Amino acid sequence: MIDIQSYFMSLKASWVSRLVSNQLVNWKVIPCKYFAKLGQKWLVFSQNLDNITVNKYAKQIPEFYGEVLRSWNKIGGGQTRTPLNFADVRKQIIWGNKFIKFDHKTLLFNNWINSDLIYVNDILDENGEISHNFILNRLNNKSNWITEFTIMKKAIPKERVDIIKTENSKKKCSQYL
Repeated sequence: MIDIQSYFMSLKASWVSRLVSNQLVNWKVIPCKYFAKLGQKWLVFSQNLDNITVNKYAKQIPEFYGEVLRSWNKIGGGQTRTPLNFADVRKQIIWGNKFIKFDHKTLLFNNWINSDLIYVNDILDENGEISHNFILNRLNNKSNWITEFTIMKKAIPKERVDIIKTENSKKKCSQYL
């Protein structure tokens, strides 16, 4: 006997692969408009979302697309495992990440996303440090950047920062830059 709920969930989640494909088709215009509210470049489907954030995001878009997002997250889409080593930490998406929170909320700074500051590695300078000068030079829009920088720096857990600062991470950072 087929579990109908699981079947419907898989059908909704299967929309993600069609949405994020590079195929240019007219039907994608509408979902692209809605999902862009949650981050450019279909970023929401790569995030390590918790259920609270998924539900918050789902309320900002039409019900069907919210169900697609919930289904994708429930089946384990995006990044789901805890980063354990420097390579995993550097590859973590900063935005909407349940492991990177400020005041119990995940972060989403569209200006940073539009400036291609998406992964932890993107905010590290050549010495493996989270440098305000490095980030400032990369931001397209510099308004409110000091507040956002402070929030972002406080949001990254200390144990992740410690992993990034290890000698092994610094020696091999060039392969991630």
